[in-house]
Amino acid sequence: MMHWPEGWSKGPLAKPDAALICAVGALLALCLAAGSTAAKDCRSPQECIPQLRFGETAALREKAARLLGEQGAREALPHLVEALKGDPGEFVRVNAAEALGRLHSPQSLEPLSEALANDKRELVRRTAAQAIGRLARAEGIAPLSQALQSDADYTVRTAAAMSLGTIGNPSAAESLALALLNDGRSEVRNQAASSLGVLQAPAGAESLAAALAGDAAVRVRVTSAGALQGIASDRVEPALVRALGEDDSTEVRRQAARSLGERGDSSATPVLIQALQADRALSVRQEAAVSLGKVGGVLAKEALTYFAANSKHARLRRTSADALAGIKPEKKPAPEEEKEE
Repeated sequence: MMHWPEGWSKGPLAKPDAALICAVGALLALCLAAGSTAAKDCRSPQECIPQLRFGETAALREKAARLLGEQGAREALPHLVEALKGDPGEFVRVNAAEALGRLHSPQSLEPLSEALANDKRELVRRTAAQAIGRLARAEGIAPLSQALQSDADYTVRTAAAMSLGTIGNPSAAESLALALLNDGRSEVRNQAASSLGVLQAPAGAESLAAALAGDAAVRVRVTSAGALQGIASDRVEPALVRALGEDDSTEVRRQAARSLGERGDSSATPVLIQALQADRALSVRQEAAVSLGKVGGVLAKEALTYFAANSKHARLRRTSADALAGIKPEKKPAPEEEKEE
């Protein structure tokens, strides 16, 4: 038996009650209104700029700021600056900061630096630090260095250290070196070491050597060993040799062996052979073999030839043989042409 909804008559040509029609109409109106809000989301700078300025919800303004950055809309710069400085929505300011970094305009530096120094939300400050790095301007070193030294949030300090490496100016080495030696968070010290490796500034060698010798965090020592490989300084070789011979971490010793090989200095050959012979970790012995192949020379060839044939470890025999095969033959000097009498 069919049960008719309340408000409907049961005749064959039944018509809905007027009140029910009104209720259904009101519901449809609400649905259409909700749909119209989504439909008005901006897609072009001409639509997104007013949405950023006047959007009734934070979500609308966030989307506008994000799209303006993705589209590289330089005409939106003053409005993004205004949003970064004064919008009450945290994520609106975050998206505005990111957009300003994407625009790559020198005019973005001042408002981003102000946000990095003064915004109360760490996510905004962190995004501002990242955006300053994206601008890649030397003028950004000062505000980033200040944040690296004094911001209360370690994620902001980490972002500042990363951006100093991204900018790539050697003048940032001093600030990064201080953070590497003094910051209480290993995340910050690790990023400072990594950025010093990117800069390859001799001024950073002493701090990296000190961190490699004494930082409590294994990952900071590993990163420091990797960062040292490209720096031209007389502090580098002794620090890597000590780490290869003495560090209690397998990963640190492996990286030290790798860095010595990448430097290609034949003075490291004896310590690499010692690691090939006696290191307690097979992975370090293999890395030493690879590095000997990169360093080359008569002594390295002799050691690799022996281990390729005689090591009791099959993997070490294979690694030694591969490293030996990769050594480039030394060029013989061209014979002097006989002079005609």
